[in-house]
Amino acid sequence: MPVYFSVESVCPEGWLSSLGSCYWVSKSSFGLRYEAAVQSCESKLTNIVTIEDALENDRVLPDM
Repeated sequence: MPVYFSVESVCPEGWLSSLGSCYWVSKSSFGLRYEAAVQSCESKLTNIVTIEDALENDRVLPDM
């Protein structure tokens, strides 16, 4: 399930604001290959997320 990441002060509607960044979890893109997920992110002018630590993981993906 790709998670898109963008550094913004105000997140777009439907995005999660956490730790000073915006995140969007794409449930419709579940199962994409990594390369396709990266392309999907780039089409939204964002980057695929890299979870850096347990705090970020717990905040961004609490239900996973």
